[in-house]
Amino acid sequence: MNCLKCHHTWKLSETSGRLCRDCHKPGGEAKGLLAKDAFHKNCRGCHDEAKKTNKPAGPTMCTHCHVKSK
Repeated sequence: MNCLKCHHTWKLSETSGRLCRDCHKPGGEAKGLLAKDAFHKNCRGCHDEAKKTNKPAGPTMCTHCHVKSK
């Protein structure tokens, strides 16, 4: 996944060639925020607020990201 999918306020040059796990790992640049926790702790609340005010918003429901495999 491209960093800009979640870090949409960043510039492309800040994310070039990186994977989520490059930063979101113990001891990584994300300072302990593991990839599996990043969305739940940082993004979802902002997306919910944007949705309430009819602004464009990222995913807010579990199934928007967690797709069951067949």
